[in-house]
Amino acid sequence: EVQALADSTVAAFGHVDIVCNNAGVGSMGRIANLSLADWKWMLEVNLWGVIHGIHAFLPLLKANGSGHIINTASMAAVDPHPNMGAYTASKMAVLGLTESLALECAEEGGTIKASVLMPGPVTSNIKESLRHRPGGENAGFFDVDASKDGFLSTLRWMDPLDVGDLIVKAIGTDQRYIITHPELWQPIGERFDAI
Repeated sequence: EVQALADSTVAAFGHVDIVCNNAGVGSMGRIANLSLADWKWMLEVNLWGVIHGIHAFLPLLKANGSGHIINTASMAAVDPHPNMGAYTASKMAVLGLTESLALECAEEGGTIKASVLMPGPVTSNIKESLRHRPGGENAGFFDVDASKDGFLSTLRWMDPLDVGDLIVKAIGTDQRYIITHPELWQPIGERFDAI
């Protein structure tokens, strides 16, 4: 399906300049309660969605001789929390994948760029991820509306259009890391110091 999207994009527009790999589910669950099917579903959407996007669209950017790929990870990639093990693992993988891709593109002349979007709280339907689960299974997962419960409810929630503006600016200035909530980075700095 992703390859079909790439093919239809070229058919309609002639080429591709910017690719945003932004599929994601965010159901929560304790690691000990997750089935292998839970892990498979989370990784297939959050990590393999990005892999499929790169696999289908990177050759098109190379054919152009330029372009930019933006992969959506999460602040969870560098600031893990309980009940988010599968989500965090998937987003850490997206972060590492994007960093490696950016290095490879730089080695090849730097005409293709790769950036990773690391959002904090953004208003979206990710709180309803289980509705997309094939077969309606949830096993060890549950959905939470973090905007109404717990610590995240006290934070600044961003509109997706404002995140889009950040992405456009990041492309223009060739930022590798696109951070929506820099005010939340203190624990991340403490983690890096500890490492």
